[in-house]
Amino acid sequence: MPFITEFPPQYPLTREHVREIEIIGHLTREVWEADPNYDPELPLSFGNFDFHVTLRDGRAYGFVGSLPEYIREYMEQENEDSLISPGLVLIRRVDVASVLHAVEEWLTLGIGTRLGLEHYGVLQKSLED
Repeated sequence: MPFITEFPPQYPLTREHVREIEIIGHLTREVWEADPNYDPELPLSFGNFDFHVTLRDGRAYGFVGSLPEYIREYMEQENEDSLISPGLVLIRRVDVASVLHAVEEWLTLGIGTRLGLEHYGVLQKSLED
């Protein structure tokens, strides 16, 4: 998936603070099947994906976007009674709009607050790196 570097006006904090968003993997089966490295034998689920957000100041954070039903299926399959996952973002749909909304909410909750951005995202690259 390409980097997202242009953000719609309804995401003012994202426009102000984010340099780019990279979605890791494929959001849909159609996109996966169009990939030159497509392997039909590889079992994939399209309810879970990683994304990285790089801020304009150089810091980068990692997240995992998941559908609630994907989490439930995973927990049932692995016989887990609980799940703690840094950077987990529950989304209603697997699409770019959900990612943009999540990033805007993350910035709203984290910028200028006592908890900060690190409370919600997993710091991948700090200002000192």
